[in-house]
Amino acid sequence: MRSIGIAAVLVLLAACETTGLPEGLAIARPNRNAAPGTIIQTIPSGATLIYPDGECLTPCRVDYSREIEVILGKAGYKPLALTIPVGAADAEFELEPVGRSTAVQEESLPEL
Repeated sequence: MRSIGIAAVLVLLAACETTGLPEGLAIARPNRNAAPGTIIQTIPSGATLIYPDGECLTPCRVDYSREIEVILGKAGYKPLALTIPVGAADAEFELEPVGRSTAVQEESLPEL
């Protein structure tokens, strides 16, 4: 009887462990049977990841059983085209800003 109680406690403790998945994780998959795949994160987060069957916002897990082409994009940043092979490791990409990347001081602006 005591071993059943210990096993129950171990199961409860295992259920409390964190999975390490990013908060707000979206999932891109062609069907419900696709195996868990690669997690794509961006700096800054919230970039649109366009994949063959739709789109999601990063962080996004791409679940596919074949190599796929995706595009990452966010307003104010250069789009990034990627090929994600089957079994690719989780990855984080820093998006390159377009235009000014430093703040402009109000005092430096001319009178209008």
